[in-house]
Amino acid sequence: TPRRFSFNDPNGACGACDGMGVRRGIDAESVVPDGARSLRGGAIAAWGPADGPYYLAMLDELLGTIEVDANRPWRDLPPGLRRKILFGARSGKNGGVPGIVPALERHLRDPDLDTDEGESSAPFFEEALEDFLIEERCSECRGTRLGAVARAVTVAGEGIARMLSSTLSELRATLAALSLPADRVVVVERV
Repeated sequence: TPRRFSFNDPNGACGACDGMGVRRGIDAESVVPDGARSLRGGAIAAWGPADGPYYLAMLDELLGTIEVDANRPWRDLPPGLRRKILFGARSGKNGGVPGIVPALERHLRDPDLDTDEGESSAPFFEEALEDFLIEERCSECRGTRLGAVARAVTVAGEGIARMLSSTLSELRATLAALSLPADRVVVVERV
C-alpha cells in the first residue's frame, strides 16, 4: 500500500529512528569533559554537581557494581575500565556494570520512567542532558527515513529511496526511460 512508502506513516517509517532519519544519543566524550576530575570529584558531568543527591546516588550505585578508585583522576583509570564504566559490562559485582551512556539513553527514550514522586522524568532528563546529546544519521535506514519494506523495493534496479532523493527532472527522466514487460505495465498503471 502507499502508506508503506511514506516516512510520515508508521507503516512506512524506519522503526529505528521513527522516520526521522537521525537518532539522538548521548555523546560519550561530553559525559566526562574533564579527565583531571575523579569520579568523586565530579568527572561524570551528565550526573550534575558532584555534591548533588542524584550524583551521589548514581556514584553509590556504580561503586556497588565495580571495583574502582573513585578518588583517582578519570584520565588515570585504565582505558578498559573507563569503557566499562561508560558503556557497561556483564561482569562485575552484583551481576555487572549497567554503563552510564546506556542508562542515560534509556532515560531519554522512555517517557514513562518515574521519579519517586510518580511524575515522568523524561522531560527533566532531556532538558538536563541537552548538552550531552548528539544526532547521528540513522544506521538502519542510512538517513532515508523509510522502513525496511520500502527500502527493499527497486524500480529498474534503482532503490526507491535513491529515486525519492532525486530531483523531479532526474526522476522524470528515469521513469520515462523505463521499459517494462507487459505483465508489469498492468501493475504500474494502477498505481
